[in-house]
Amino acid sequence: MSVGDSASCPASCDESRVCSVVDCLHHQHPTSLMGSLNQLGITTRANRNAAMLNLAATVPAAVFASLIGISVSTATKWGRVAGGNWTSYAAIRGKVTASPRQNR
Repeated sequence: MSVGDSASCPASCDESRVCSVVDCLHHQHPTSLMGSLNQLGITTRANRNAAMLNLAATVPAAVFASLIGISVSTATKWGRVAGGNWTSYAAIRGKVTASPRQNR
């Protein structure tokens, strides 16, 4: 599909104008959407991976897995690649919640 192609654009575009991204990329299969965005110069795979690495480095693997719908072991691998270190998170979190707060 090319942008502005009325035969494959679900928004019934006419040939005299270029479709907006919203018109032509609405209700597409993820693979088709990726191809269309790549034609517009948006590198989807690189941007997706950068976003995934950032998220994997910022949250624990179990949270990351739950958010994007992958297994915890895959999320752990992403976290390892991203340089995130959440191995001591549960122990530290347990100590913080176990000790009562003192109001001063």
